[in-house]
Parts: sequence; structure tokens; C-alpha cells
Amino acid sequence: MTAPADDGGFVPGTVLLDKYRVIRELGTGGMSRVVCAEHLALGTRVALKFLLPQLATLPDAPQRFAREATAATRFESEHVARVLDVGALPDGLPYMVLEYLEGQDLGRYVRQGKRFAVGEALDLVVQAADALARAHAAGVIHRDVKPSNLFLTHRPDGAPLLKVLDFGISKVIEEAAKEDLELTKTTAVMGSALYMSLEQMRSTKTVDHRTDIYALGVSLYELLTGTHPFTAESFSELCVKVSLDPPEALRTHRPDISEALAEVIAVAYARSVLERYQSIGRFVEALAPFATAETARRIEAIRRFERASYPDGKIPERRPTPLGLRATTATRPPRFGWAPYVGVAVAGLTLAAALWVSLGPPVSSGASDGGVLDAAVTDASGIDAAAPSVAVTPVVHASVQRVESGPLDAGAADGGKGKPPLRPCKPGEMVVYPSGLRKPCGL
Repeated sequence: MTAPADDGGFVPGTVLLDKYRVIRELGTGGMSRVVCAEHLALGTRVALKFLLPQLATLPDAPQRFAREATAATRFESEHVARVLDVGALPDGLPYMVLEYLEGQDLGRYVRQGKRFAVGEALDLVVQAADALARAHAAGVIHRDVKPSNLFLTHRPDGAPLLKVLDFGISKVIEEAAKEDLELTKTTAVMGSALYMSLEQMRSTKTVDHRTDIYALGVSLYELLTGTHPFTAESFSELCVKVSLDPPEALRTHRPDISEALAEVIAVAYARSVLERYQSIGRFVEALAPFATAETARRIEAIRRFERASYPDGKIPERRPTPLGLRATTATRPPRFGWAPYVGVAVAGLTLAAALWVSLGPPVSSGASDGGVLDAAVTDASGIDAAAPSVAVTPVVHASVQRVESGPLDAGAADGGKGKPPLRPCKPGEMVVYPSGLRKPCGL
């Protein structure tokens, strides 16, 4: 074979692996270079994809590229670009041989300024959902769903056919992201990060199929609006926005889209993984009322496949907050549990007790002068409760006093100290003090 050109590309006419002749370069992304080649013996065209040299230097990246590239062979779908072969060049650079597709990816359409009509966008996303539903049933998570990995080609009759590319190789990108957390938006990692769920930003190793649902929802948002629900100039800034800020409303950019459809799409990219649709089938099912008849038939096929994929036929439901479709502003549970609320409650009760002592019914001048009240207090409802020992200053009220009253021998109830219990008196009532003095209540 002939070595790559100085810029890492392949010169047309170059023979690779003794059986593929390079026709032209199809494109270079942030992670790979793709060329169109012709099989010398069969005369058929294929797409050769090579991992970029700078990514190939990452630990275990070549082996991982080849291993993860086999993910798409675990299931069958007409909406997945078929992987025909994998291997490595003599210099160790890994490659994949894919079916050749005529067309272009949806990301290029968006960059060209195209805004898809609602029916068109829903149909393309539902076709992508077919591939993802089958992948998830086979235990495969894409991890890098975005418009540039959704390739639009056509059937022989001219009908649009969408193919999902790059199954399972996004882990290579994630390793590159760890090398530089301040990558700018012009890099491939930043481009992928715009579609990353919050849990994927936190830990790429523990995500499940719901991270693909998030990315597909963001992709649909972009096909309709040309932008994203979260935008930033750096990876770290994006992480903060996804963690704390509400997403920009879809109808800000497309007011012609109904509020109901905007809410359905927003659930897909909800911050909380529990508030999202719990399966691809649930997502497309929610889109069905807004889809064309042809797209609705695709949706029903996905739902039938998904129901058959679960042993009991029961698909998990999402867990919306009591506020309903507030999934776009969901936050994590309080980190400190109930402790803050208990503290606030205790502080409130303490303040209420202090206010009751200072502003409540006063103690007559005949009571303990600034001493400690240690007695049984009967409240207005007649229920006895233990009175706390509180230091108070006697206060005279115009109509109600807290006084010692009753027979002197009633003081046996307080341990034989000879003092009757305290109780509130009524205006005009004669009050008997321990000294024997009688006074009307309030004087």
C-alpha cells in the first residue's frame, strides 16, 4: 500500500490493503477520516474510516476502536450503517470498512442553515429511534448520538432513508475529553458534549440507554431550530449550564411549533434521568400525535418490537415531578437529606416560644418578680401541659393577667409549697393572692 499524504489523508489512486483503491476523500471529523474506495476484485464501492493519528496515540485506543466497532454487528436494522470489516494498517492505525452511502449527514444540513419541517424532522428521528431501540435491546449504547452521526440517504424509489453511524466508538472521544476539559466549541469533543446528558458528563462509565434518549431529544431540537437547548464556549461552562440552568425554550426559535410538542420533546432531554422517557419506544410513542401517517406506522413497529424485547412486556415508566412536565428544570435531591428542614423547624419553634413569652399573656405583679415559674399551666382549651422553666419579667395587662388563684391549700399540687396553680383570669374576676389580698382581674 502507499502511505498516507503528509496531512494524514490518502491520495486518490492509492491502493490500501492490496484490495481497495482510494477514489476520493469523503470528509474528516474530529475523530476520523473517511474515504470512498473501490474493491479491486468486486468493483463495489465501500467507505473506509480511519481513526485519526492523534487519537490513536491514546492508551488502548486502536484495540478499543476495533472492539467497539463490532457493536453494530450485534443487531440488525436497515437504519444502521453496516460494518463489513475491521482491522489495522501496518503502522497500527485502525480502520473500518463500511457500506458506501450516497448523501450527507444531518449535521451538514443544519450547518447549511436548513430548518426541517416538523413532519420531516419527526420522521428522521423516528428512523434513528428504530436503530437505537434494537441496539438497546441488544445491550449496545451508542453514547454519541448527534446529527453528524445521522446520515440521510435514499431508497431506490427516492424515499428518505436514515442511517445511524459510529455505533460504540464514542469511548475514544471520551478519553480525548479527559485530556483537556477546557476544549473549545470548535473541537469534536465539544461538539459531542452539546448532546451529552448530565450523567454522561459526570461519569462516562455508568451511563445507560437513557443517555441516548437525551441526545436524540437534543438532536431533534437542533433539526427544528438550528441550535441547542444549552450553548457554551467551553466544556466546563457547558457542564455548569446543563447542571444548573433551565434549557432555552424550543418555541423561542420556532414559535410555529405547538406548546404540546415542545413539552414532549423537552421530556426527552430532561436533566433528571428519571424524568426522561425510560425507553426509546416511550419517546416515539409521545411523538405519534404530531407525526404523519407513515411515521406513525414506524412508531407502532418500534413499540411492537420493544414490547417483545421485555420479558413481561412491561416497559418502565418515567417518574415526573408533582409539577408535571417540569422535567427541563429538574434538579438533584437535596444533598443533606432532611437535616436542613429539621434545623429550620427547630429554629422556628424556638422563635415562636420566645415570642409567646415576650408578647403572650403577662404575669401579674403578684407573681414571682423576675423569677422562675415552675408550675402546671392550663391552656385555654383546658388541656394541661408542662410549662417550661422560663425567666420572665412581670407585665401588667389591661384585661387579662396570669395570676395565682384558688384556695391556699390547693398549693399541695405543687409539692407543698403553699402556692396555688397559675391560670389566666377573666376581666372583673376577683383574684385571691397568696398573701390573702383580693383584687379584680386587671388591677
